[in-house]
Amino acid sequence: MFRIDHSTAAEALPAPGEAGTPGYFTPGDTGGGVAATVVTADFMNSVQEELIAILAAASVNADKTKRNQVVTSLKTLFGGNAAFINTPGNFAAAASNAGIILIDATDGDITFTLPAASAANGAPLVFRIVRVDSSANACTIAAAAANTIDDALTTVTLTRMGEPRLLVSNGGVHWYSVARRIVRGVLLNGVPATSIPNSTQTNISWSGVVYDTDGIWSAANPTRLTPPAWARKIRITAAVTFVANGTGTRQILSRINNGAGYAGEMSSSGPASAGSQVVILSGSTGIVDVTPGDYHEIRVFQTSGAALSLDTSNNGVNWACLEILE
Repeated sequence: MFRIDHSTAAEALPAPGEAGTPGYFTPGDTGGGVAATVVTADFMNSVQEELIAILAAASVNADKTKRNQVVTSLKTLFGGNAAFINTPGNFAAAASNAGIILIDATDGDITFTLPAASAANGAPLVFRIVRVDSSANACTIAAAAANTIDDALTTVTLTRMGEPRLLVSNGGVHWYSVARRIVRGVLLNGVPATSIPNSTQTNISWSGVVYDTDGIWSAANPTRLTPPAWARKIRITAAVTFVANGTGTRQILSRINNGAGYAGEMSSSGPASAGSQVVILSGSTGIVDVTPGDYHEIRVFQTSGAALSLDTSNNGVNWACLEILE
């Protein structure tokens, strides 16, 4: 695709004439006195500039030697390309790769680096990326320098065969996951040996991490769950187990910033159990708003008349989960 470059071509785009009545081309009819349609400079300039605009939208430079630049640009703009990647290492994608990407990491780790989110002259780009192998090798999607994925990430991983990720750029510096539920949050599993004083709300320290997508928990502050600053709404669920004791009641509850109650807080209680039966308590908050800097803690309370331990013999039933919902 290239603009007319004959020696008779104008150096600047002429102003169009006044619009006439829209119509259609005809070859004419000499016998019937119907003239053939004249192809005007206005018309040809209009067609030429419409085609050039498609190339410009996709950041494709017009090249006189190529005859497929319009279709290449349309594939870029509407995600119409397809590629299969199975060579270990980094694949640095261009805007012209927009479309379906199948990644097979059987032979080694693969990183698929997205183009700059602005690579199509500010137009959105669409990548549909699917992992197609079941190996233990890493399959990573990385944002270009100074770009992010879902506002906070620079990389995401595809961990299982068939796992998809549909990413759309905003034409600036961000990529967003579309049409899928992204699991963001933390799951903690296990508590150290803990003695809970009688009639005293006590924060639970957690000792194991199943996953933590956003640095919500830290061993330096093992009682705290701190949502990332960008989070807007969360939900917390937890369960704890008391050793067997037949006296009093047991309670699990949530608190914010070392003591404050809040609308939608967790609060669940139950009686003691006789004999050798442990007491398992679980609870959940409502969907609660997040203020940047706030942290949440899970507390327990018991009234056995003396200190009472949590049962750590099976730490699978001592856990806490914070889900980022928005």
